[in-house]
Amino acid sequence: MELKGYKLLSIDFRRIASELLNTTYDESTIHFIRFKNYIDAETTIKEIVDKKISGVEYDFKECFNIEVSGWMDINPPVETEKHLKAIYDYMEYIIKTEIDIVTVAMRYRHGSSGYTDIVRNFLSKMIKPLIYFINDELSKEMLILENDKISNIGLVQNIGNNYGNVNMSSSGDITSTNTTNINEIKEIHKLVTSLYDILEKSAIDKNDKENAMDDLEVIKEQVNDSKPKKARLQKAFEGFKGFLSKLPATTVLAGEFITNSQMLIDKVRIFIDTLI
Repeated sequence: MELKGYKLLSIDFRRIASELLNTTYDESTIHFIRFKNYIDAETTIKEIVDKKISGVEYDFKECFNIEVSGWMDINPPVETEKHLKAIYDYMEYIIKTEIDIVTVAMRYRHGSSGYTDIVRNFLSKMIKPLIYFINDELSKEMLILENDKISNIGLVQNIGNNYGNVNMSSSGDITSTNTTNINEIKEIHKLVTSLYDILEKSAIDKNDKENAMDDLEVIKEQVNDSKPKKARLQKAFEGFKGFLSKLPATTVLAGEFITNSQMLIDKVRIFIDTLI
């Protein structure tokens, strides 16, 4: 699959996962089934999951404690592959036995009296590790492809204080492949990836999170492009700055996020200034 395909797949998966984790109790079962069906239908995602859990011997009942008569608890194993297998197998069990998600969620310890909160809390504890794993694996594939793309980009720069290999074309135009700028692009890419991962796992407002993640995607896309669109990059840049300005002082985001955000802003601002 090419880079664009992975990006579209990642966006679709995040949407499906978000719909499940933010479902209301009355729609929880249908979103649960949709999520499982999506994983099984998307070949790339299914291969990611199968590669991790294939051949692993572990009974999901040990993790999800479904055979007790009282309150049930989730006791994940230490090994990641066993935990992921337990999640996948439990999903299959719930769907095959046609148990309503509300009924399942009510069996686990909870402190809320609202059905929707109980369901969301259960789904978060049960499925998030699998969602994080799939997101991480998709991000790794995109990182590899984007690094390959960056390595093949030839940056055309006016020759001033830049350093690099200078070539004279047949038309008489002088171009410079600037190693320093390529390194800056790689650094921007690393910062975007770091911020994206932190945002994805954060508990901030859903709409704010998705808008910020979209802006980061555009920034990464444009700085990696051999012919970046200044207006498009500027819009995403301003959008992300606006997101940061609205964050409360008591934000749950890690200090690493704030530090990396400022570094990204500084580097992207310089990058934009080089564009015509």
